[in-house]
Amino acid sequence: MDSDGAAQTLVRLLDLEPHYAEGGYFRQTYISPQVVESTRGIRSASADSILYMLTRDQARGRLHRNQSDILHFFHIGDPTEYLTISPEGIVERVVLGPDPEMGHLLQFNVAAGYWKASYLPPNARFSLVSEVVVPGFDEQKREIATWTDIAGQHPDLSEEVLNLTLPIPSTWKLAVRAVDS
Repeated sequence: MDSDGAAQTLVRLLDLEPHYAEGGYFRQTYISPQVVESTRGIRSASADSILYMLTRDQARGRLHRNQSDILHFFHIGDPTEYLTISPEGIVERVVLGPDPEMGHLLQFNVAAGYWKASYLPPNARFSLVSEVVVPGFDEQKREIATWTDIAGQHPDLSEEVLNLTLPIPSTWKLAVRAVDS
């Protein structure tokens, strides 16, 4: 079986579905039944978790931020690259993958309030990770970035960010191209 077939087999076996907002495939695997009231509203008391997978046909997770910490754990496949932007504007790139000798991390945390995006590097087949959200995930506390949210603050990332954010109107793309040419 080719690598694309193996990826689609995992999607089927793990009952993953396309992620409606971020891209990639996912399945929620745990929701804490206990809730607490916090300064951020009512949330799961402990954590929620998902399986998350990038494949060649769903090769990036859009830039977004949550108001919870998110722990990421590598399971199987090729390395996944992450771009994070702190609230202070510090950009960091991290590789989550199977080989610590190559500088891959087996797990890492993205703190609440950080922008993050994930993507497969060229020639990668797929990557399966778990994410644990602490306190639990709240759909209304997640923001999906648009190009204009980020590019003005980080013009050096504008090309990369364009590929990791929600689409912008075609008239804006034309204007961006006209300025760049």
